[in-house]
Amino acid sequence: MSRHIKTIGIVGGLGPESTIEYYRQIITRYREQISDGSYPPIIIHSMDVRELLRQCGANEFGKVRDSIVEAIQSLVRAGAQFGLIASNTPQMSRANG
Repeated sequence: MSRHIKTIGIVGGLGPESTIEYYRQIITRYREQISDGSYPPIIIHSMDVRELLRQCGANEFGKVRDSIVEAIQSLVRAGAQFGLIASNTPQMSRANG
């Protein structure tokens, strides 16, 4: 039986360690379901966390939002069919704004 696996988009780089952990966990869960040695299609857009933190520190939350939206749009253009943000940093910036 053939399975169509959707392409996963990950907005990463906001915490490289969490990006790695999300990637690792997705692969682990995938391989628990599909044991043919394949991997799921994953696209990662790694953002510049220093720039986002600078924007947060300057209360430029519109720019933070725009940067994250652009990252998501780039994943869509690259073929991601759904996605996630591998960090809690964006939620923290919203809480302060």
